[in-house]
Amino acid sequence: MADITRRELLYKVSMLGSMMAAGGAVFAAETKTTNPTVLENIGRQHGLVFCILLVYATAAKQLQEKKETDFAALSDTRDLVREYVEQFHNDLSEEKYAMEWLDKANVMTSEVAELRKQHMVSRQLTDRLGTAIKNKVPQETASIIGQFINMYLGHAAWENGIVFPPVKRFVTAAQYVELSERLLEEEDKLFGKGGLEVVYERVANLMRRFGIFDLAAFTTKL
Repeated sequence: MADITRRELLYKVSMLGSMMAAGGAVFAAETKTTNPTVLENIGRQHGLVFCILLVYATAAKQLQEKKETDFAALSDTRDLVREYVEQFHNDLSEEKYAMEWLDKANVMTSEVAELRKQHMVSRQLTDRLGTAIKNKVPQETASIIGQFINMYLGHAAWENGIVFPPVKRFVTAAQYVELSERLLEEEDKLFGKGGLEVVYERVANLMRRFGIFDLAAFTTKL
């Protein structure tokens, strides 16, 4: 599998961000709630996932170029993927609060099954990455990160652009508000008061450790 460059990653992330914003706006208008709706919330979560992917991409580039890499920071990033991306975002937000409604309606069955399969593959890759980081094997570590990034870019694109938007057809506005409030409660229970803001600080710290917490650093030089 070809290695993904940071520039390629940024381009794909920008395209996905547009889809997330559009999907979230639809649900905000229909439910008329001041809290983020379920799909808006999942969109916010994907934003943090993409920041984590930027950290991964930076580490992989360093490893490919045989530059000094902070394996301790990379290990902390991998741990956050397990705790936040897999245990919370995938297993709870998506499977419990979005896919469950598609299951009940018996729609997008093959797509939802494939997304769940990718959730399982994610865990396998994270396990393998943990071993590669522990043994400080540069090329294997970079290869696993590349596989993870490529899968998640396609994964999130299908979720936000194709699979999740139909959920609005199968829930009432009242049900959707209730689901949204329950998801926010789950955030606070798992990460402390502030929910995603707590995760944001952890992600921002990882970006600082890799020297990429600077928006200007990603501006294309013309």
